[in-house]
Parts: sequence; C-alpha cells; structure tokens
Amino acid sequence: MVNIDTLAVLLILLPGFLSKGIIDGLVPRKKTSPINNIIEALMLSFLAYALLLWTSSFFPSLKIFTQEAVSKKQLSEIAANLNFANIIFLLSVSIILGLLFTKIIHTQWYYAIMRKLNITY
Repeated sequence: MVNIDTLAVLLILLPGFLSKGIIDGLVPRKKTSPINNIIEALMLSFLAYALLLWTSSFFPSLKIFTQEAVSKKQLSEIAANLNFANIIFLLSVSIILGLLFTKIIHTQWYYAIMRKLNITY
C-alpha cells in the first residue's frame, strides 16, 4: 500500500535520481551496488534541496518549510508544501547538477587541485 509518506520520500529523492541518471548516462563508470546508488542520489538530492532552501531566502515564493511542518517534523507536510515553482526549480537544479558533475568528472580538475596541495601525486 502506497501512503503519503512513501510519496514524500519519493519526491525528496527524485532530484537526486535524476542527477544520478544524467551522470550515469554521460560518464562511463563500473557498476555500483544499489545501496551506493541510493546514497549518491541522496547526496545529490541534499544538494538540490540545499540550493532550494538557500534560494528561497531570496525568493519567498520558493519557500517550502513552514514553522508548523518543521516543529512537527512531518515529512508529508513538507512534501505537501512543494508547489509547481519548487518542482520546476528542483528539476532544473537536478539537470544542472548532473551536467556539472559530469563536466567535473570528465575534466578531472579535482585531481589537479589535490596535486597542487601535495595530497596526491
């Protein structure tokens, strides 16, 4: 039986799975375990929601966290507060994050930074 909390979890993880799908489609990598896929999607979702939270301080129409939902810690209420603008913002941020991480992985600039800091050779 699918209840509102299941849909809320799906809605929260959806941006991460979209970003991960873009990364996996554009970057050749070896297969990972399903739990690693979920963890990576969760981290990407966290980034997308962190950007939404940060952006909502500048644009009040994107605000998703009401005081009542945070005080009750109800995931379903927070997911219910998502409106069409939030969903469009999250989808566009997910696509941008997927493309950005694909570019970072292809250019490997993080290795150059680590070499300059003498962390690796």
